[in-house]
Amino acid sequence: MRHSRSRSVAVTTVDTLEDSPEPGGTAHPPPSRALLVFAAVIGAAPACVQELSGGSGDAGSQPASDAGGDRAGCHEVQLLRNPAFEDDPIASGWSLESNATSDFVVTSAEGLDAPSAHTAPNKAYFGGLDGVQEHLYQDVVVPSATTRLVMTGQYQVRTSELRTGEVDRAWLELTPQGSASEELLRWSNMGATTDWTAFSQPASRSHAGETLRLGLRASNDGQRWSSFLFDTLALTASVCP
Repeated sequence: MRHSRSRSVAVTTVDTLEDSPEPGGTAHPPPSRALLVFAAVIGAAPACVQELSGGSGDAGSQPASDAGGDRAGCHEVQLLRNPAFEDDPIASGWSLESNATSDFVVTSAEGLDAPSAHTAPNKAYFGGLDGVQEHLYQDVVVPSATTRLVMTGQYQVRTSELRTGEVDRAWLELTPQGSASEELLRWSNMGATTDWTAFSQPASRSHAGETLRLGLRASNDGQRWSSFLFDTLALTASVCP
């Protein structure tokens, strides 16, 4: 039972969708129910572009491309639409795929496995159910003069798992059109937190001029729940014309 989820959403059933394997792992067995595609409000157009007055630091390694931020004429652009899940209607700009029969991810609900949002009132809340698989994503267009791309945000991991080893997982990925996904970060039941924790990770290359799908995925096994929560996201491009 997922204790904190109670909001109803519009649901569209599709005939079939392939179950995406975890990066570097084996594909999950297909769900016993039809995969449901939830459209809280799906932004079909590329994400809007938001100019930033300052940059975000990163805790990851520098990519091979020029960092760009210190060069004359360079600036930073935030690429995500609704990055902190605060736009009305709720979840606008994001799309959700889930194998749960009644599910939503973007929520203001609170409970044992769902603390209050980092940027009130909403956050993205994955898991909290046994056997659930979820994918929240949006497409963005990277400016052609981009020299560096960095993903930042806040996360929490809550779990009721008693077993050792990674059995419940979440991961952040970038997928260029027609290419394989790049996994930026991964979390599991083995990394439980007690508060919001910042993350920052550069992409392996700039992806200048490309259309990318930014995706957050989570997968719980059939025994005991884990919850993965995300908020205050940003996908920042360093642009040097």
